[in-house]
Amino acid sequence: MKRIRLSNGHHAAAVVVVDAVDRDFLAQWRWHQDRHGYPRTYIPLAHHRDGCGVAHIRHTGKWRARITVDGIRRHLGCFPSRTRAALAYVAAVKKIYSPFQLQHGGQHLLMHQIVAERARVKASVLDHRNRNKLDNRRKNIRAANGSTNQANQNLSKNNKSGYKGVSWFKSMRTWRAAICVRRKSIHLGLFTNKKHAARAYNDAARKYFGAFAHLNRIQSHCPSR
Repeated sequence: MKRIRLSNGHHAAAVVVVDAVDRDFLAQWRWHQDRHGYPRTYIPLAHHRDGCGVAHIRHTGKWRARITVDGIRRHLGCFPSRTRAALAYVAAVKKIYSPFQLQHGGQHLLMHQIVAERARVKASVLDHRNRNKLDNRRKNIRAANGSTNQANQNLSKNNKSGYKGVSWFKSMRTWRAAICVRRKSIHLGLFTNKKHAARAYNDAARKYFGAFAHLNRIQSHCPSR
């Protein structure tokens, strides 16, 4: 297990945990934590770290493109214009990271997507098993879909019950349990005690989401509202 330090983060010493096999490859770029909490980088077409990307060769007047893959620097060729060199570089990057799209003359990449690509995890949606976006070890990243990915999310900031899938039904003065499956809300029942509602959500989550279910930890003593 290795660590990569972020250039920003929610605290001063924000680091990402990765496998040793991925550390050197990921370390060739500068990473930051985006507003959603994911480690992200931008691969420019010029002035790339470690001499990769696109650079001008002054003594020949040509433009050179090269890329580093698994610690090995690969020369892509010399070109008469920056545009042609940039196209060669972008084509090489997109060949390796086919799911990603070119933006603003460079490449925006999320670290867990790169790790998944290197581990040959093919999926349009990825999920962190332990819900820690700074843990990008291969065993923590799995293929998912929109529904199962949502099922493995932490409590919403607006949640006031302390339990996932449980809310206070004001007009009935009771607790309501519900679960969202394929963007549809399923009513699970009304309960006088929120622990019972939380158990109802847990049962439904196991049924619909299996290994992706993020279950409530029900306290032994939890007074009703």
